[in-house]
Amino acid sequence: MPCELFYHTSHLLKHPLILDATCAPIDISYPTDLGILNQARKQTERIIDSLSEQIKGRLDKKPRTYRELAIKDYIVVAKKSRPRHKQRSKAIKRQLQYIKINLSHIQGLIS
Repeated sequence: MPCELFYHTSHLLKHPLILDATCAPIDISYPTDLGILNQARKQTERIIDSLSEQIKGRLDKKPRTYRELAIKDYIVVAKKSRPRHKQRSKAIKRQLQYIKINLSHIQGLIS
């Protein structure tokens, strides 16, 4: 039986009501997903940008975020349809390292 979606007639419900137990949304991301780490890295970069704008006079220069390298490292693995385990692990480790660097910069900017 295919997944049947029923919409409520009022405008209160914005998402479809799934009545079949075998149906599930397919856009669920897993915690080890490289895309989630990429989003987190981008968010930390935005935070660094906004904090450095706020205290522009007190800073000599904006902290280095390795933005271009991080994007390149992410895209190399994200474009592959089935990256090998070792490639995926290396990419996850690199993204985590970029996030760690960004978080230390954020901590330094806040204090």
